[in-house]
Amino acid sequence: MNFLNDTAPIGNGTAATDIDKDFVRQWWYLVFGIVPLVCFFGNFLVCVAVYKYKSLQTPTNYLLFSLAIADLFIGVAVMPFSIYLSVNNLHWHMPVYVCYIYCVSDVAASTSSIVHLVLISIDR
Repeated sequence: MNFLNDTAPIGNGTAATDIDKDFVRQWWYLVFGIVPLVCFFGNFLVCVAVYKYKSLQTPTNYLLFSLAIADLFIGVAVMPFSIYLSVNNLHWHMPVYVCYIYCVSDVAASTSSIVHLVLISIDR
C-alpha cells in the first residue's frame, strides 16, 4: 500500500498514483535536460555573433560576450550536476573530488555571471 493514500497495488505491486508520479517526474527530467542544451546553444550563438561580425565588436558587446562565456560555463559545468542532484533526490554518488569541483564551479560561475551583470549595468 502507498503511504500517501490507500490505493490498491496493480500488476507489479506499485500503486497507480506511483505510476502517475513517475510519469510526471520523467517529464520534469526531460525539461531539466533541455535547459542546459538551450543555455549552451543560445550563449554559443551570442559568442559566434560577436566574434564573426565586426559591427558587433564594441566594448558593451564584449561585456555581453564575456557574460555569454560565463553563462556557457554554467550550462556546461554546473547545470548537469544540478540535474544529477535533482534526479537522485540530493544524494551524491560520485567521488568526493567531483563534488568539490561542482561546488567550486557553481560558486565561481554564478559569481562571475553576477559580476558581469553588474558591470553591464554600470556601463549603461
